[in-house]
Amino acid sequence: MKLNKNKKNIKSICALSDKKGFSLVEVIIAIAILTLGISAITILMASNIKSSKESKNLVVAMGLAQEGIELVRNFKDTETTFKSSGGVKPDGEYRIDTETLFADFTKDATSDKRLYLNSAGGFYTHDNTSAGMQSTKFYRKAIISNQAANKQVVTTSFVSWNSTAAGGFPEDGDVSKCTIGNKCISITSVMMDIE
Repeated sequence: MKLNKNKKNIKSICALSDKKGFSLVEVIIAIAILTLGISAITILMASNIKSSKESKNLVVAMGLAQEGIELVRNFKDTETTFKSSGGVKPDGEYRIDTETLFADFTKDATSDKRLYLNSAGGFYTHDNTSAGMQSTKFYRKAIISNQAANKQVVTTSFVSWNSTAAGGFPEDGDVSKCTIGNKCISITSVMMDIE
């Protein structure tokens, strides 16, 4: 009986030694597949983070462009001399700031339109001389066009976050190239002159 038991043990040991494990080639292929999978996930995550940052920039830029229009509208509503026939604000490019109770306009087509973030108040301005101002990637300008015949003032507010373009805006200041793909947006408002 004891001999019979030893034969069974020997058979089971031999059976274990006959079973094959993974070969080196199989292990290398499995590691390669795993590496490709992890690389793909990493690339997708990096792309998602970049897309999220661009979405944030777009939302901020849209808010700044809308603010530019609202500042012009506020100036028009509070300033009785804002008339297309009177020329209070002649046609041209302007920097618009929140430095006064209404809008502060600076007619200047050539200066830097970069916006700075006031860390104390949390608002954007073109003024970089005050303490606590942080440079941002955003640029803003407004183009005012008076249409006396229609008694209208057409204002377009442009915001760009494309620091590679000249002055923050598409090359040669061509506003028709102000697209989301070029990291630039615009909002246009037509305001009636009511005398």
